Amino acid sequence: SEPQPKLLPPECPEFLDTEAKKLWCKLAPELYRLGILTMVDWPLLEGLCSAYSTWRSAYLFIQEWQADHNSVQTYKNERGDYKAIPQIAVARDALNQFKSYACELGMTPITRSKITAKKPPDNEEEAYFGY
Repeated sequence: SEPQPKLLPPECPEFLDTEAKKLWCKLAPELYRLGILTMVDWPLLEGLCSAYSTWRSAYLFIQEWQADHNSVQTYKNERGDYKAIPQIAVARDALNQFKSYACELGMTPITRSKITAKKPPDNEEEAYFGY
């Protein structure tokens, strides 16, 4: 039998930015309720929320750039070469990180079907002390 970490109600980390905190507050209670989020999984959720925030920020930048540059996603560098704006790669990488974290937490239909969850404790005292 595999080790079973304690299920603890997750607290939103202070270091997350505003968008990451919003996502944490939406997802953490549900993942806890489902018995998926244990204290050792919190860093995965932190990473997922941070990746989402990074993706969202880059995506919004790309939208603004396109609006200001006739839907073009390139810029001319100092040598006169056209290059993709860096936010394209940032958004792609952040979305890939997000998907990886989401799979680890059972947040896709396929990975969710493979998860065996532990029921959360009925009361807060049991959650913190494990009895």
